[in-house]
Amino acid sequence: MKSRIVVAILALGLATAQAGAQQLELGAVATGTASEVGAVFQFRASSAGLLTVVIRATAEGDLALTVGDEDGQPLAGGHSDQDLNGNAGAEQLVVTIPRAGAYTVRVRSWGEGGPFQIGASWLSFPALETPADPDGAPSRAAALTTAQQSRQDALDHATGDYWDWFVVTADRAGTLTVVTRAEEGDLALEAYQPGSYAYPAERSDADLQESSGNEALTLAVTAGQKLFFRVVDIGGFAPVSYRLQVSFIAD
Repeated sequence: MKSRIVVAILALGLATAQAGAQQLELGAVATGTASEVGAVFQFRASSAGLLTVVIRATAEGDLALTVGDEDGQPLAGGHSDQDLNGNAGAEQLVVTIPRAGAYTVRVRSWGEGGPFQIGASWLSFPALETPADPDGAPSRAAALTTAQQSRQDALDHATGDYWDWFVVTADRAGTLTVVTRAEEGDLALEAYQPGSYAYPAERSDADLQESSGNEALTLAVTAGQKLFFRVVDIGGFAPVSYRLQVSFIAD
């Protein structure tokens, strides 16, 4: 129960930070203050291209950098917590922006927050554009019911289809189980609270029955609770077909 309360508080904090986001300055160095929720900067791209972002803590601290879509979920290759040259406050990324639209840059602190510098540059490159994935973001998640339900789907890195999103709303209190099955490929299954898409509340990469495409999450839910699930292709070498199954046991 305590972990769910923490996740709910974090989700509220993320929504508040998103609402108070400032504009990302290009070709300049700006300042900000990091926290566990994160300082959020907004960026609007007029085309596909490459966004470069650099952050450096100006006091002791451990920072993480995330470039996300309009929902705040990290883009492919859009997360950095690499502690460059052994410096926990030094992160940088060059991220492919797949199409015109609104994007976010989040600077999060692990532990105590502190001041940082941030610089960014933009290279418009329309040839990098990939079409929008119909179920590639939380706001476009495919709706499923708590009645036992099976769905066949596929992922393909070559077309920009890195993950699929699903949303389940519980009509009663009980236990919800979500399972993936794939004969080939390497999948991960993640659960998210509404409005908090930068970090999963739960994650399965257990390779059940010694199969890298078999994952499962079991969560207690209350009546009316909404949960988002993401199926991620973490192999990425070939198209992956998989089956997603939802089952529910009422209290």
